[in-house]
Amino acid sequence: MVKDLILSAQKGDLQAFKLLVERHQNYVYTLVYRVVKNQQDAEEVSQDVFLKIYTKLDTFNHQSKFTSWLYAIAIRTAIDRKRKMARNLDSSGSLEKRHEQFIEPKTADASLTQNTRKEFVQQAINDLPEDDALLITLFYFKELSIQEICDLLSLNNNNVKIKLFRARKNLKKKIEHILKDELNSIL
Repeated sequence: MVKDLILSAQKGDLQAFKLLVERHQNYVYTLVYRVVKNQQDAEEVSQDVFLKIYTKLDTFNHQSKFTSWLYAIAIRTAIDRKRKMARNLDSSGSLEKRHEQFIEPKTADASLTQNTRKEFVQQAINDLPEDDALLITLFYFKELSIQEICDLLSLNNNNVKIKLFRARKNLKKKIEHILKDELNSIL
């Protein structure tokens, strides 16, 4: 079905392209957000990604998975935006940092609900270094294989495995820290 949509979109079918966007917009946004760490910038970069996809769709050759091609463009576009933002120093010479805060749990109930657990994991991922957050997202949320991540990020197999191992350890530390802080606020 996706292949048919791509072929139709490559022939100029705007409805097919719209369906491709709808199908992949959440994934693109998530990847982009992991890099730029700001909702407004992530929305803008996501739009830029789909504009690039629209203009470059004729270059997609169906040799690789469409999602791998799409994610590679999304990651490169997000990294470019982040570099551009880093060059824009504020008047004090420090980088302008805009981090969104997560909504605090509304109850001090000892048992964590599923949504609260998700919030803690999301907060921990957002606190990770950019590379770690990206690897966790690609492997666990986008369910890309190690080889697909290697191809996407131009890394070798062992390098991805080592980086993913370290990212998991960092994520575990972040989650433990968040849960410790939450427990202290409850008690």
